[in-house]
Amino acid sequence: MPQRIYYPSFSLDKDLLSPLALDAEMFPRVTTVVDASLATARVPLATRALSTSQTLFLSGPDILAYLRNLGTAVTEVHEVDFVALKSETMDSPAYSAQACGEEGKEGGERRRED
Repeated sequence: MPQRIYYPSFSLDKDLLSPLALDAEMFPRVTTVVDASLATARVPLATRALSTSQTLFLSGPDILAYLRNLGTAVTEVHEVDFVALKSETMDSPAYSAQACGEEGKEGGERRRED
């Protein structure tokens, strides 16, 4: 993602952007989406907290708790199960037809005229 997208929103270099870059002032200005697996990730996850020279190791539940603490009634953390979402998408008839190279009426089916 280009540098110019990060800077106006966060006033940070892209290498400094992490969940810990969000604070109470910034949180309402962004939509925060995390994978549902973060809630059960017990292994240490490396993250940066506004520093390119220091790394913190936190569990998924710790990161999620930090983000949830920033949430309000209006802004919240959105948890999405991306694995299930991908599975649902791949199981859909539209995806199956596209993957097989078939096109329906909406996909621009062409008739051959002799």
